[in-house]
Amino acid sequence: MQLERIELDHLTVVTGYGNGGFKIAGERFEGSLLLSGEVLHHWPVGDVEAITLESLEAVIDAPEKPDLLLFGTGTSMKPLPGEVAKALKARGFAVETMDTGAACRTYSFLAMEGRRVAGALIAV
Repeated sequence: MQLERIELDHLTVVTGYGNGGFKIAGERFEGSLLLSGEVLHHWPVGDVEAITLESLEAVIDAPEKPDLLLFGTGTSMKPLPGEVAKALKARGFAVETMDTGAACRTYSFLAMEGRRVAGALIAV
C-alpha cells in the first residue's frame, strides 16, 4: 500500500488533535496519520478493525525499526486485530495501544526525548 509521505524539517510532535485531524508544529493535517521522526504518512484507517499489516508497511519497512509502535485507537482504547498483533510481535515490534489522545501525548513526549518511536494515530 503506497501512502503519501511528507517529510518535515522538524520532529512530528503532536501539539493538538480533534475534529478529524492533528496539529503538528502549528500545521494541521486531516485524517489518521503514521508518524516517525520527521516523517508522516496519511493513513487511510478510520477504526481499529481496519488496521492491517499492509496499512502499516511504511513503519514495518522503515530503514530504522522503532523501539516502540504506539497505536491511538480512537476515542477509547481498543485491542488490535489478533492477526496484526501476532504478526507485529513475530517481527520484533514492541506495541502499545491506547486512546488517541493518550497516544498523542505519549508519542510526543518520547519523540522529544529522542526515542525511536512511531505512532499510528486514528483521527478523532
